[in-house]
Amino acid sequence: MILFSDASHSGQKAGVSCIIKDGDRTVGAVTKVVPARDSTDAELAALRLAADWLIANNVESAVVCNDNHFAVDSVTGVAPRNKRYGKAVDAVTNLLKPFVLKWIPREENTDADALAVLARRRGTVSGPVVDFQI
Repeated sequence: MILFSDASHSGQKAGVSCIIKDGDRTVGAVTKVVPARDSTDAELAALRLAADWLIANNVESAVVCNDNHFAVDSVTGVAPRNKRYGKAVDAVTNLLKPFVLKWIPREENTDADALAVLARRRGTVSGPVVDFQI
């Protein structure tokens, strides 16, 4: 299973998304609107959304992809610890420990990006998570 996560930040909110694939087949997606100070906050929230979905669905093995170098490097421990994002990074790191986290080029994450933009434009922070399975 491969999950593609992304975020779209504007102002004080962000749309975050996760597209779930089994091989080449898209089997579901999750979107949410969250409060976010900046794009890094938003990308960490997108990774958290992916982790929460994996845990809620009892998935034991998966690759989580994201196109934000700083977020991925922070969670994998490649980047030095940053005080501003420390708590969010720690939370996501703990949730994603059983899974593989991988940086991918933006061009390979266009579907998750489009879904995150749509969520941000249409949603409110207090709105529900939109989840679908195919």
